Amino acid sequence: MLDQLEDLELTGRTDWLAVPLPTTRRQAVGEAVRAARAEVAWQLGLLPAPVSAREEAERLGQAAKMAAAWPSAISLRPASEAEILWIYGHSARRGVTEPLLPEGGKAHTVRGRGRGVAALGQVLLSEGSVASAEGERPAKLRSAGQVFGRRWLQSTTEWGTSYQAMLALAEMPESFLFPGSEYLVDLDGFPYPVDWVVRLDVTDGASAEAKSRRQARELANQYNEYAEETAGVPAAVDKSAAGLDEYRERLTASATEVEVRAMVALCVWGSTPDEAEQRATELAGHFATSEYVFARPRGEMENLWYGMLPGARTPKVMAQYAQYLLARDFAMAGPFSAGGLGGESGPLYGLQLAGGGLRPVFVDWARGLRDNVSPSIACVGEVGAGKSFALKAAMYLVLAAGRMLGKPRSRGRAIVVDRTPQQEWVRFARACPGKTDVIGAVFDSLAVGERTLATRLLPLVERGTLLLADRGFPSFALFTAATARGAELLWRVSASFTLPVEKVLADGTYLSHLNGPRGSGVTVRVVEYTVDTADEDTGEIVSSELFCLITTLLDPETAPAAELAELYARRWTSETIYRSIKVEQRGGRTATLRSNSPDMVAQELWAMLCV
Repeated sequence: MLDQLEDLELTGRTDWLAVPLPTTRRQAVGEAVRAARAEVAWQLGLLPAPVSAREEAERLGQAAKMAAAWPSAISLRPASEAEILWIYGHSARRGVTEPLLPEGGKAHTVRGRGRGVAALGQVLLSEGSVASAEGERPAKLRSAGQVFGRRWLQSTTEWGTSYQAMLALAEMPESFLFPGSEYLVDLDGFPYPVDWVVRLDVTDGASAEAKSRRQARELANQYNEYAEETAGVPAAVDKSAAGLDEYRERLTASATEVEVRAMVALCVWGSTPDEAEQRATELAGHFATSEYVFARPRGEMENLWYGMLPGARTPKVMAQYAQYLLARDFAMAGPFSAGGLGGESGPLYGLQLAGGGLRPVFVDWARGLRDNVSPSIACVGEVGAGKSFALKAAMYLVLAAGRMLGKPRSRGRAIVVDRTPQQEWVRFARACPGKTDVIGAVFDSLAVGERTLATRLLPLVERGTLLLADRGFPSFALFTAATARGAELLWRVSASFTLPVEKVLADGTYLSHLNGPRGSGVTVRVVEYTVDTADEDTGEIVSSELFCLITTLLDPETAPAAELAELYARRWTSETIYRSIKVEQRGGRTATLRSNSPDMVAQELWAMLCV
């Protein structure tokens, strides 16, 4: 399994929030000068100037104040240095085998000279190029359109080459239906991973309202321009005016309302250009049905790639596709969520195929007992989809967990209600490690007799089992059917049974036979006894009624009569269980089952049997 995981592109959704720290005009000018110097130094092969300890302390203080002011309803934590390095490194290595995340918590020894980012390596970006095989001449292009039709980015690093396709959100529906308009949530529904970034520029309500007034004046001027037109004012102008009026009304309805300028970009990738192209086309086509238009501008793949990096300037192409929304509209269209199976610990249970690519599923089935929660699992699928296999794998992991040599009862335990006609869970349980106890139970309406119900339990009887039964069950048909399963029988019979003495054995028991149809019969051994008890008040010895048992164990030496009588007495423990279910678990003699339908009654009874 570990060898297979090494060859798979395992993914996991992590959401990052990058917020620019406040910068004064003087600081902005200074940073621009330092950036220019760093660019010149880079061209000359020199290291950039280090970040001073004073500036680093100042920025860390600003970040701490910003984190303290963040709403407590949203749980955030600072990204580690290793995670920040991974964000930039992952952008260049999408789709290839990535190195392990560097260990965090180690203090850096060289400040700001780029030594800490050495793990990033170098990346070669080439928009629309296709790498040719070694020694092979590049294929000639038939037309210039083939060059401009390559809307992907080839990223080459020491870890391999990947092809990435960028998409920008160009249009959104005029109105939103919530729920149903959450396009970011849909990204986790694809069978491959999708990276996304949303650049936000938030404007206060007063400034946004002033801008909307200017737009209203411009629309009013358009009415004057069409005053002499015989066709009148176009419908689009009336529609824009009505929409602007609603926008201004909502903008001024609350003093806390803001305008959000959102710039959304997506990225999919593949090991070949065709794979990246196919995923990008599928992604754009999926959202086109909901009036979300994702554009793939030619010649702008590299700019969009830089636009998805935190700290980089917003490229012009992203600004061109900016969407202006009120906070409520942005919240309805842009909520995001992440879903996953399993937890952070436990054995490897399987792979999550849907929800953004392959993800390992780790499940610790004993966690619910430690954390006082229910580790529930539901397997839903078509016939043959593997539901039984998944449940059996979970059961095996439970039985295998916690076992320690020399410590009995340290193995995990599982209770299974097997309602399959073939008793497949019974066979699986007997093949699992450890001890397996199979308890059969059947129930039906009052119109179904006990002997009929007992016949349904016979498939659970194994060869070599000693099967006990009360005097209401014996019949020739049921007796012979049970012996055909290879079991040994010890059944009590009523006085209505005629058992002629054929041979008296040494221990006082005797051989007889049960009569069947058409002169058939079966030889049995008869054990008769009474139970003597002392009266609590008088101390007088009182004998019970005569107990008559028939058994297929014919040899008195291997099955002494006293042991058989003692074994039959243990059958009364089942009556104690029946009383517990009927009275104690149900809530008393006068209580009834909570369920109101036959199927739910059966479910409630199975639950009682499992307790």
